[in-house]
Amino acid sequence: MSRRLDNWVETYMEYTKPYEAPTAFHRYTAYFTLSAAIQRRVFLSAGKLEWTPNLFVILVGPAGVRKSSAISVGKKLLKELDIDVTTNDATHQSLTTLFSDNQIDCPLPNMPDYTYSPLSMAVSELGTLINMRTEKQAEHFIDWWDSDQGMLGKRTKKSGLEQINTPCFSLIAGTTHTWLNEEVGETHFSGGLFSRMMFVAGRKPRRRNALPFFGSNKTADEESLLYQEDLVHDLKHIASLKGVMTLTDDAITFYENWYNSYQDEIEAKGYTTDPRFSGFAARIPDHILKLVIIISLSKSDLLEITMEDLQEAISHVLPLLGSIDTIFQGVVKTPTMNIQRDIMEFFKLSKKVTSENQLVQILISRGYPIQDIERVLQSMLRSNVLKSTSMPTAPSVKLLSLGGAGQ
Repeated sequence: MSRRLDNWVETYMEYTKPYEAPTAFHRYTAYFTLSAAIQRRVFLSAGKLEWTPNLFVILVGPAGVRKSSAISVGKKLLKELDIDVTTNDATHQSLTTLFSDNQIDCPLPNMPDYTYSPLSMAVSELGTLINMRTEKQAEHFIDWWDSDQGMLGKRTKKSGLEQINTPCFSLIAGTTHTWLNEEVGETHFSGGLFSRMMFVAGRKPRRRNALPFFGSNKTADEESLLYQEDLVHDLKHIASLKGVMTLTDDAITFYENWYNSYQDEIEAKGYTTDPRFSGFAARIPDHILKLVIIISLSKSDLLEITMEDLQEAISHVLPLLGSIDTIFQGVVKTPTMNIQRDIMEFFKLSKKVTSENQLVQILISRGYPIQDIERVLQSMLRSNVLKSTSMPTAPSVKLLSLGGAGQ
């Protein structure tokens, strides 16, 4: 099977022109659709690090901006490939069971026993899937996004211990600014789940089209349908590809230069110490490396990432960071967020381990109430932004340092 299209994503954008949803919603639905089709057959590897093309895409906009209709277009194409996209009626426990029951053998060169467990999900409302008040639930979604190779155990009430072999979870969901600002608190920014989500904002429909395929735009709308057969054909082809991605020499040089420049920029803007931005800013390079796999496969079978692919991925991911402040405008800076900012700044500047008592005394000297300090420390420890160990010579003394989610 050979390709019919030069660029699957750009053809998808032509295919969706009759629909009213914002352009960014359609683009990121295209990325999700490819993500769900590719699964974990293709990934990027660098030593012990791996980047997989599964995404958590969250379309954010008011009611009536056509979030669900944008998602439905991608779901219908996946249905043509017999790829089951789970919807709102799935419970967290049933998702774990679906993973366990959906293991795929995918032998690769030098990896003859390679297997993984894929799952794709599309929900109209994020709130029906994730309970913002349940931290344990967030941990499972983090594991599924990370998609580390190996067995992942999950204990359920009915079945006991269920194990997932290398989970690969792709998600697209809709939500509103109102829901986010009512349900999201300051502690959610310190956890790892939100930084793994790609929040795509859309304030209003991009066009008016009262009766797609029937009204005054009927001819142009019908022309877009001519792309459907080719999109399905090439989606099947892309879903058949498997292997480990590589980067061209130009891509490696370009990315190293961009990465260093980006780190300087987010430090200069204060993103690394602002609790509202630090997690998202730190995760941007990971989003780029996940998305660039999809962008490359949208155009080529070579399993090779070029400099142009990286430039395209960066051009679509970086604006997401800039929109975070607008999306979460109702989550204002509070005294406890300032405490978290000061703690992060302390560790990033000192780069050392300190005793919990010493850190508490520093924060008290800055005028913060002890109750707020203790609450923030507990939250940061639970979410692995900080980690606590005992001093070997004095076990009662607790030492604090940055945890995995804080680095």
